[in-house]
Amino acid sequence: MAEEVIFRRGLHEALLRGLFFDRAREPLRANLVTAIAFAAAHWLVRPGYLSLLTFFPALVIGAMFNRYRRLDLCIVGHAVFNLFWLVGASRVVGRLE
Repeated sequence: MAEEVIFRRGLHEALLRGLFFDRAREPLRANLVTAIAFAAAHWLVRPGYLSLLTFFPALVIGAMFNRYRRLDLCIVGHAVFNLFWLVGASRVVGRLE
């Protein structure tokens, strides 16, 4: 929840309003910058290529935010992506045991 508040309601919204630089007002550009920042934040916490893969779900959630501008949908989308990741990770770990 906190990630979506920081990255969607904070950074993404600020970029859409042109608070950092005027060219970021374009929704696609705001989404790209936010997704890069999201993946970079995950990489800082847990370095590795898997953390950088968060870029792709962040793009999907950002597109949802661009279209509907609803934080609740982004939080649900984020939870769904996390669920898919947890299920996938548990299957991989199960195969390794």
